[in-house]
Amino acid sequence: MQIYISNPQDVHIYVDALGRSGGLVSIWNPSLFECIEVIRNQRFLVVRGKLKPTGEIINVVNVYAYNAPGARRVLWAELTHLRRSVQGMWVFGGDFNDVREPAERWNSEFVALNAAYFNEFIEEAELVEYHMGGRKFTFHADNGMHKSKLDRFLVCTSFRDKWPSASVVALSNVVSDHCPILMTTVPIDFGPIPCRIFNSWLEIPGILDFIEQAMASFRFDGPADLHLATKLKWIKGMFG
Repeated sequence: MQIYISNPQDVHIYVDALGRSGGLVSIWNPSLFECIEVIRNQRFLVVRGKLKPTGEIINVVNVYAYNAPGARRVLWAELTHLRRSVQGMWVFGGDFNDVREPAERWNSEFVALNAAYFNEFIEEAELVEYHMGGRKFTFHADNGMHKSKLDRFLVCTSFRDKWPSASVVALSNVVSDHCPILMTTVPIDFGPIPCRIFNSWLEIPGILDFIEQAMASFRFDGPADLHLATKLKWIKGMFG
């Protein structure tokens, strides 16, 4: 493990791959984050710095865990020690090469002992996980025949308490067998809640006449897209 003070002009740091294995890179926006210190290991990369808007210290850990279960357990111990010995908020993200429960694997072997060690690390390091949207699995092997949730974000409770509405989304895996995952602390507005109409409603006697009369009474003066959104909201209100 290598520790060194970052150059204030740095905006990225990396760990070289060993052949076709490993390799990590972390990149940050210098207008929002000031890197103070970097800790490099073949399987994790810690960027410690200050959030410029607030001055708070945060440690961001880029993780690429080993395939071998025994090596992963050693890595969990190293990360737990690091978490306890360095002050500030913590964010761990990357490929942990392990799952927490059977539901995080599909058509793949679940090893309860490996999951137990992984969950023990999360508990001892006092980390929590946001619910992941977008996709249930982040790793797809053999053309999607085997799937697992290997990639995730784990954060300390102080980070979660500061950003309780943060969200994590698994994106499309067009060019890789792993899905990129995105965590944002900015609330996401997915727009108006959809207006749902059940087929059974159409069987109610006189329903079509009622709808036609209601539509004829609707009035709105404005852009077409806003007209449609307002009309759908109005219809939804009619049905309670």
